[in-house]
Amino acid sequence: MSGVVRLHHAQITVPPDQVAGARAFYLDVLGLSELPKPDSLIARGGFWAAVGDQQLHVGVEQGADRTATKAHLAYEVDDLAAWRAKLEARGITAQAGEPIPGYDRFEFRDPFGNRVEFIAPIVDLVRPHARCRASFLEAVEEFKPEGRYLEVSPDTFDSYLARLLAMESNPPAGYVADTALWLMRGDHFIGRLSIRHHLNAKLERFGGHVGYELRPTERGKGYGTLILRLGLEHARRLGFRRVMLTTDVTNERSIRVIKANGGTLQDRIRVEGRDVDTFRWWIEL
Repeated sequence: MSGVVRLHHAQITVPPDQVAGARAFYLDVLGLSELPKPDSLIARGGFWAAVGDQQLHVGVEQGADRTATKAHLAYEVDDLAAWRAKLEARGITAQAGEPIPGYDRFEFRDPFGNRVEFIAPIVDLVRPHARCRASFLEAVEEFKPEGRYLEVSPDTFDSYLARLLAMESNPPAGYVADTALWLMRGDHFIGRLSIRHHLNAKLERFGGHVGYELRPTERGKGYGTLILRLGLEHARRLGFRRVMLTTDVTNERSIRVIKANGGTLQDRIRVEGRDVDTFRWWIEL
């Protein structure tokens, strides 16, 4: 069955005598790249531009009341505060938009009256939620070559999510209560962190209070230090004063992350069933 593949372009209009100003704003200020218009459309005026594979078609229209419409362009940007400052320095007023989970945003009117929104994903630890389903399932496919999350599929996601959330207040026999948190960038799953509410004999030797993992494609980007820092803040809110973490002695990346978050090495032990020794660390909160 055929269906819509993607959004190809959006169109706005400007008065006929302001095309040069629109070109300067969208190409020079916002940094879009100009695209060649087809010969058959050149006579209509305006211009085409693009960011990534998304196109903006700027046409000409006389007498339109652009301030009366809710229709608008929305661009994802990498530094919302910097863009706000840049626009306001040009006399363009930015107004906060209604909250959207996982995003910060503001909107403004371009010099020609068109409504424009700038939006940026927030990187934060959140409770696992069904709205993260698509990106989490993408991450699951990245984990599977490592032998993890083999039980999770589109068909089992809902039951998996329910079990994960139930671990906080109603863990199965033999397990400790566990708060699960996902590191998200907007709707994009980066990794997960677990806070075990107390230690049993097994966790005292390997696992500790806090454990985390990042999806393979997000490793080596600094998210390890961030997810642990945010996790420690959450543990403090849960009433912890100190937490234990463990890592293989060969895992240099995790060792750096733990040290960067104030970890103090307790000892090096051999854990039955593991191929390498284990470092045990404490972090004071």
